[in-house]
Amino acid sequence: MKTKIFFLSLLAAAFFTVITPEIQAQSVTTARHTVDKQEYSGLVLHSSIPEKDLAGYWSEYLKQFGKVKGNKNNTTVSNAYIKRMSSQPVQIVSAITGNKGTSQVFAAFQVEGTYIAGVSDRYYRDAEDLLKDFALFAAERDEVKLAQTNLTDTSKETKKLQKEGSKLAKKIQKTEKDLEKLRKDLELNGQKQQDMASELDRKKQDLESVKSRVRN
Repeated sequence: MKTKIFFLSLLAAAFFTVITPEIQAQSVTTARHTVDKQEYSGLVLHSSIPEKDLAGYWSEYLKQFGKVKGNKNNTTVSNAYIKRMSSQPVQIVSAITGNKGTSQVFAAFQVEGTYIAGVSDRYYRDAEDLLKDFALFAAERDEVKLAQTNLTDTSKETKKLQKEGSKLAKKIQKTEKDLEKLRKDLELNGQKQQDMASELDRKKQDLESVKSRVRN
C-alpha cells in the first residue's frame, strides 16, 4: 500500500512538473500599462519565454491581423481584422516586458471605440482567447528554436570531434612513418653491428698475427 501511494505521489509530481510551465505561459490577467507615454487598460499574458524571443513571436503573430508598426517591444496594429472579436477593425496597442526569468505581453484592445478593461467587458473572453492562442503559437516556435539550437550545438560538437579525429589520424600516420623509419634504422644498425663484429674478429686476428712475429 505504501509503495502504491509513493508511486502515485511521484506520478502526480511529474504531472504538475510537466504542465506547470504551460499553465504559467497561458496565465492572463488585466492591468494598466504605459505605452509610448500613454496609459492603456488591457490584458497581460505571463510567459516563461525570454523577452527578446517573445517580442519576435508576438510581432510575427500580429501580422495575420494587419500591418504592425513600432519596434519589437512596443507595437501597434491600428486596423486589425480579428473575426473572432468583431467585424469592425480593432486597434491593438501592445508592449513586451521582462524581468527575472518571466516575460509579459501587455495588449490593449480597442473594439468599437472602447478598450477592454475587465472580465465583464463584452469582448474580454475573445481577447483572452487570442492571447492564449498566441501563447501556444509562441510555445511551438520556441520549441522549434530550442530544437534548432540543440541541432546546431550537436553539429558543432560533431565537427569538433571530426576535426580532432582528423588530427589524431594524421598523428597516427606520422607515428607509423616514424616507426617504419625506426625499424629500418634498427635493421641497418643490426647489419652494421654484424659487419663491425666481423671487422673486430679480423682486427683480433691481425693482432695475433703481429704478436706471433715479435721475437722473444
